[in-house]
Amino acid sequence: MNKYKHLSLEEREKLVAFKEAGLSLRDIAKRLSRSHSSLVRELKRNKTGAGKRSREYLIFRYIPCRAHQKAVKRGVKQRAKAPLKETLIWLYVREHLRKLFNWTPEEISGRLPKIHPGKSICTETIYQYIYSKAGKKYKLWECYLIPEEKG
Repeated sequence: MNKYKHLSLEEREKLVAFKEAGLSLRDIAKRLSRSHSSLVRELKRNKTGAGKRSREYLIFRYIPCRAHQKAVKRGVKQRAKAPLKETLIWLYVREHLRKLFNWTPEEISGRLPKIHPGKSICTETIYQYIYSKAGKKYKLWECYLIPEEKG
């Protein structure tokens, strides 16, 4: 099974050069050792609007350096994690870590599915959030006591 690899800037430039030379996408795909459908997706996903805008038309062009920037930006955005899956879980964790409840991450992850059926979160995820930049912003690390200190 082949492992997917993103197009490089060099491959994007070759794609445009071959396309301008009049080669078909299937021929270009063979030369780049890629699937032709990957190239179709690439052209469709990363085209840039250029030229005059009017009601009748908008000229779209594929510019390799801009396409590469868009792809990199999309990849970074895609890998950005939402804090604790969703708002309900995020609020639940913050509320129960604070002084009022003062629960440990183990207690929170254990009780969440009972209070909100179908929702769950791993204890380790809560710990990672507590010590993350966002958790430090809210000083969550000060809000809970280690189980041995509770007794």
